[in-house]
Amino acid sequence: MPGPTHQERPPVAAHPPLTRTDMEILDRWDAKPPGPARHQHIAQVIRALHTAWLAPLGVTLAPASPDARAGFLLRHPAAARAHARATDQCEVTVRASPSAVRICTTCGYARTWDALAALADALAEKVPDAGELWGGGVGRHTVPFGADSGSVMAGPG
Repeated sequence: MPGPTHQERPPVAAHPPLTRTDMEILDRWDAKPPGPARHQHIAQVIRALHTAWLAPLGVTLAPASPDARAGFLLRHPAAARAHARATDQCEVTVRASPSAVRICTTCGYARTWDALAALADALAEKVPDAGELWGGGVGRHTVPFGADSGSVMAGPG
């Protein structure tokens, strides 16, 4: 029986889900110096959290500007009201307009997680028929994380 050829590759293991604890560990491990790689990593987390929590609520995600540290704009008709309701948890976000909130990539991983979870909670109350946000395999404590295409970039590729 012939052995594997160079064209056959072993299956790529799926990345385990992200957790809030992972964010605390990353804050300690990836703390200094806060350079372009850290901004890109936080951008990946923002995209994963958006996909899991905010996109199902109708929130769109777009780069705030070409500057990696500028982060993203989260757009939704109730974004500003949700931000106002969740202000104590959303210290890393800024109200950009009545329908947009900006989240930067210069803050820590755990603060980013907490801010987006608070926004998701507040928006779930504003969105008719939102259902149970933390059901259907997506939870507040774990978030699926796959290959990050970087299709919505907030920094160097």
